[in-house]
Amino acid sequence: MECLGSLFAGIVPNVMICSIKHLNYLRELEENLDQLREKIGELNALRNDVKNSVDAQVGRMMTDQVKKWMQIVDARGLEVNQILTKGRQHLDRRGVFPIVAMDPPPSRVQKLQEDFTVGLESVVEKALNLLAKHDVKVLGLHGVGGVGKTTLLKKINNEFKNRDDDFDIVIWVVISSE
Repeated sequence: MECLGSLFAGIVPNVMICSIKHLNYLRELEENLDQLREKIGELNALRNDVKNSVDAQVGRMMTDQVKKWMQIVDARGLEVNQILTKGRQHLDRRGVFPIVAMDPPPSRVQKLQEDFTVGLESVVEKALNLLAKHDVKVLGLHGVGGVGKTTLLKKINNEFKNRDDDFDIVIWVVISSE
C-alpha cells in the first residue's frame, strides 16, 4: 500500500503540471496566434528584402544557401498559415455548444397502470427473486383466464422501476389467444 502511495505521489504532480500547461496554452492561444502572425510577417518581410536584393544585382545568380533558405521560409509560411487557420477555428468554437439541452434517456421500465389487489405481494416477491438469479433467463406464467396473470406481470414490471437489477430494459408484450 505504501508503494501505491508513493506511486500516486509521483504521478499526481506530473498530471497537474501537464494539465496546467495545457490550460495555460488554451487560455493564451489568441495571444500566441497574434505573436506567430507577427513573427511570420517579419520573416516574410526579410525574405522579400533578400529576394529584392538578389533581383537588384542584374546578371548575378542567387547562391545555393540563399535558395535553400528561401525554400525553408516558404515551407514554414505554409505551415504557419495552417496553424493560424486551425487556431482561429479553435477560438471560434470555444464556448459554442451545438446542443445545449436534450431529452432525457427513456426510462428502462415503462410504468403500467395496476389494478388494485390484495395478497399478491408474496407472489410478486417470489417472481422477482427468481428473476434476480443469474441462471434464470425466462419466467413463464400460465393459468386459466381471470386468475391474475396480467395483474401479476404489471406489478412485477412496475417493481423493476424501483429496483437496480441486471436488466437494461423491460419489454412488455401482450399476446392474445388469437
